[in-house]
Amino acid sequence: MGAPEDRLTFVSHGARIGIRVSHRAILHRLPAILPPGAAITSVEPLDIVYTLSPGDLYRGSVSLSSRSTIDEALRVLESDLHFQVAQHARTALFVHAGVVGWKGGAILIPGRSLSGKTSLVAALVRAGAAYYSDEYAVIDRQGCVHPYAKPLSIRDENGGAARVPVAEIGGRAGAETLRPVAIVLANYRLGARWRPRALTQGQALLALIDNTVLAQEQPELTMETLTRVVSSATALQGLRGESGPTARQLLRWLDRDSPSQPNTL
Repeated sequence: MGAPEDRLTFVSHGARIGIRVSHRAILHRLPAILPPGAAITSVEPLDIVYTLSPGDLYRGSVSLSSRSTIDEALRVLESDLHFQVAQHARTALFVHAGVVGWKGGAILIPGRSLSGKTSLVAALVRAGAAYYSDEYAVIDRQGCVHPYAKPLSIRDENGGAARVPVAEIGGRAGAETLRPVAIVLANYRLGARWRPRALTQGQALLALIDNTVLAQEQPELTMETLTRVVSSATALQGLRGESGPTARQLLRWLDRDSPSQPNTL
C-alpha cells in the first residue's frame, strides 16, 4: 500500500496510540471506535502504531486484517484497541471483569471472555445498577474503579457478538470513581441455583490476580493495588443459573444492613 496521508493519536489511561490511515474519509470514522475516555492529542513517543487502509489493518508490522472491508477492519481495530490500552496503561491496572455501580459502590465480576460476565452485567444494569464495563475493571493505585463504559458485547444464539450501547437495554453509564464493595465469581451452569460461599481476602486476591492483564509484568503494582481492592470488598463465589434472577438476588443481598451470611442468599 502507499504511504498513509493522515493519522490520529490519542491517550487512554496513559497508553499512547497512533492510527495512520490511507484516506481522510477513514480518519473521520475513528473517534467513534476509540476506547472510553480516550483523549485525542498529539503525543510522542507512541506505544503502538496501527496502519489502516480499506483492505488491510496492521499493528506495527503484524497484520490483523487483510482483504477486508473497511467496516470489518474497523471492528477488528476497535477490539484490539481495548487490549492494547490495557497492555500499555500507565495510570491504572486493567482486570478482566465486568463492573457495575450500586448505591455508591462497585461490583466486580472477574472473568475472561465467554465466562458469562456480560450477561450478568446486563442483567444488573436492567435491575437498576449503573454500567461501568463488561470487559475490564480499570483500577487506580488507590484501589478505586473508573468507568470504562464501552458498548456491551452481547452474544447471539449463533455465537456472534453485537455492540450494544447501554441505553439500548434501558440502562445508564456510571461516571463516578467508586470503591469496590463486592467481588462476584459466578460462572454460568444451566439449571444451577446461585448459592455462593464467602471467599477470604486471600482467595479473592488470587482470583483478581489471575484476571489481571499485567500481573506478571508488574507484580508489585498488582499486589499493592489489588490488596486495596479486596480490603474494601466482600467476595462471593458460586455457580449461577440465569442472569436475571442472580442479579436481583445479588442486589437484594447488597441492600441488607449486615450482609454477613452470603450462604443464606
